[in-house]
Amino acid sequence: MAKDKVEEQKEVAFQRRLKAKMRMYREMHGFNQQQMADKLVISKENYQKYEHDQRTGPFRKVPIVVALEFCELAGLDLHELLKGLRKRA
Repeated sequence: MAKDKVEEQKEVAFQRRLKAKMRMYREMHGFNQQQMADKLVISKENYQKYEHDQRTGPFRKVPIVVALEFCELAGLDLHELLKGLRKRA
């Protein structure tokens, strides 16, 4: 498999983990999508697009600045999230 393909698969896997964590965090804390968007200082529409895991069609990536904001909010380590590990205690 080509190196570019492997890197692309890793990026998609990271994005899916991030999106799943964002949704899980939001639901666990009883936030609606607007409240979560407000906490991340983004529009509700963008938050909805980021949280939605599109298996078909265009794949909307969560920008790194939004990922960093989310990790800070949720107490997650971005490096661990990149590697697919669990959140820190």
